[in-house]
Parts: sequence; C-alpha cells; structure tokens
Amino acid sequence: KYFREFGIKVWEVMLVSRMASSYERLGKNKEAVENAEIVSTIEETVFERASEKIKKFYQDIMKSQKALTFLTIARIYENTGDFDNALIYQEKSLSYFEKSSDKNAKSAISSIIGSIAQIYQFKYNYDKALEYLNRALKIAEESGDKPQIARLQNSIGLMFGEKQDKQKKLEFYEKSLATFRSLKDGEYFDKDFDKVTEANVLGNIG
Repeated sequence: KYFREFGIKVWEVMLVSRMASSYERLGKNKEAVENAEIVSTIEETVFERASEKIKKFYQDIMKSQKALTFLTIARIYENTGDFDNALIYQEKSLSYFEKSSDKNAKSAISSIIGSIAQIYQFKYNYDKALEYLNRALKIAEESGDKPQIARLQNSIGLMFGEKQDKQKKLEFYEKSLATFRSLKDGEYFDKDFDKVTEANVLGNIG
C-alpha cells in the first residue's frame, strides 16, 4: 500500500512478486496466481525527475521481475497439468525477456524456450517441441553456453526417439556426448549434474 500510494513502482513490483513466490512455496497456488496477476498490471513508471539512464535501469528491473513472475504462474499451471495456460504464461515471460537488455536475458530465453518445448512434449506435439528446442539450441550456440548446448542436443535426441527416427536420435546423442566430453573445468554449469547427464546420454547411445 505504501509503495502504491507514493508511486514507487519498482519496489511494489518486487514486493508483490516475492509474495507470489512465497505463496507458491507454501503450496497456496490460488494466492500465488492472484499476486502474480497483480504484478502484471503494475505500470513500469519511474519518477519523472530521474535521468533516462536511471529510468531505463529501473524499467528493465521491473520487466525482468514481471517475466519471472509469469514463470511462477506458468510453473503452477504446469504442475497442476494445465499445459495450455502454462504455455500462455511461458510465452508472456519469453516476450518480456526478448525485449530486455539484461546481460542474462539470453540465458533466460534459452531456458524458457526449453521449458516450452517440454510442455509440447507432454502434449505429444513432438514437431513443435523440436521447433522450440532448435530455437533454444541456436541461442545457446550464439552465447557459447556449452553445458546448455549439450543438454539441448540430448533433448533433441530424445524428441527424435519419440518420433521413431533412430538415425537422427543417435546423431544428436553423439553430438551431446561429444560436447559434454569437451567441457573443461570452469565451463560446467554444475559439474556433478552435468556428469550425471553425460552418463545418461551414454546410456541412451548404448
């Protein structure tokens, strides 16, 4: 209420967003969605007397926070099996990140596109899942995120497996394994996790 009355929008966005996340962790999905929806309606305004640089800085924070809040809603819908609404909010989040100048936006975009692909997999729409996985792979390659490239190559192999395309399935599993094995210390996202995924890829090939 205080932030709303005095027009401090950035703190209002952050506070209500945190409330939504807290409700989600407590399993109170209805309250989480209600607060997340409030976040989406808050205008991205900054004090008029602020410099253009400061305005852009705070507006980018609000955009990123809104995008993360949309992911909270998407996650709730996905966990309750409502894949259509999950897709709607994943796409909303993606739209915000694609307009963001944040240096971490590309990584977030790749991750969200991967999540959208997973939802299409759950809906048995493997062609659509492959379309999004290839988009995510292109972004990961452009940013040089080798662990993400390896994981996405594995996921694409899995999709071709679902489509009964054994040749393509094996091709992407082998690409994934080669990428994992090329990783050096300092390049891992999480070394233990990536090693487990690499072992899974090797099992898929075998």
